[in-house]
Amino acid sequence: MQRFYTVFLLVWLVLTATAQLDDYKNRAAEMNRRADISRKKVYDRSVTDSSEIYRAVIDAVNYSLKCDEYERMQSQTGGKSKYASANEKRLVTFHGRLLDAADYYYRNGNVEEGNRTMILYINATEHPFLKGQPDMSGLAAWRLAQEALKVRNYKAADRFANISLAYDNAAQLGAEIKAQCMRAQMVTPQDSAKYLAVVNKLYETDPNNEKYFAWIMQFFDRPQQRHKLEYFVDKELENNPNTIVPWILKGEIAMKAKRWMEAADAYKHADEIDPSNVPVVYNIGICLNHIALDKLETARKEGKPLTAGEEHQMKQMLAESRTYLERVRGRDPRRKRVDWVKPLYMVYTVLGDQVKAEELKPLATGFKNEY
Repeated sequence: MQRFYTVFLLVWLVLTATAQLDDYKNRAAEMNRRADISRKKVYDRSVTDSSEIYRAVIDAVNYSLKCDEYERMQSQTGGKSKYASANEKRLVTFHGRLLDAADYYYRNGNVEEGNRTMILYINATEHPFLKGQPDMSGLAAWRLAQEALKVRNYKAADRFANISLAYDNAAQLGAEIKAQCMRAQMVTPQDSAKYLAVVNKLYETDPNNEKYFAWIMQFFDRPQQRHKLEYFVDKELENNPNTIVPWILKGEIAMKAKRWMEAADAYKHADEIDPSNVPVVYNIGICLNHIALDKLETARKEGKPLTAGEEHQMKQMLAESRTYLERVRGRDPRRKRVDWVKPLYMVYTVLGDQVKAEELKPLATGFKNEY
């Protein structure tokens, strides 16, 4: 009786394994058939709808991965691979096009499908058939992190950002996403300290990056942090005296406090580092104007005329302002960056240069005059 049960069990196991093997073979064959239909659709010239073509690209990758999965299952039960070559060819051909498909969906407002396609790209990258092929998973993860950040899904954004950190071409972008997640979720002083440490690290890697500069400004512009801003800037200038951003930051702080001479001096340092920065040159002119006008206003309030020395000093200041504002005019004639007309018009008016003042008057008083 014992022997009968043993033989029965062996026969049952063989039949089960055979049935399972046949099932895997059939499933692999079906997935291969579907993958090949999708492949042909991509190259079918009668198919002109982009959404249909990109759907075929996605299906070709999905079905090829499934086909290979079933083939690997059947190999564990003694079966042989039949579609490996076809699967490899399809994956190598269409894997990169998943990025185009995802971009198509994003551009057309189908974020959910775009996200699914990006995730498929990242997951497929790990397949042995794609070893040695171009890998843009870091940038794909960064895009996923961006989309998650837009809908305030900070947990997902941080998770995808962590993936991008592992890739040289996306590490800094991933770090930026993590910083934005931290900023959005700051509650305790410890949270603030961690966020500032991350932003400082980003700033150190690229001291001229205006985005990091803006983040630091926003952080320190909060009432509870504002008093620390000047200390931070002075410390940065000790470490990076030849970097433009801390000088601009110092100028911004001084301008807000109406410390015009200090602001002008800071912006002049920035101008020496990068003479092409139009807003910096403009701000120097504005600060010099304020210094001169403050002298006039003080004299008016005290009811005393300016002394000859004071008047000479004021005109020198305005002449210097004119030089900077004319530089701005030359670089930004159509005022796309800054509106230099009114301050320059005021300078020429106070200096008594009626010809130049009249030239600018139509613009300064609101009339359009394209030139």
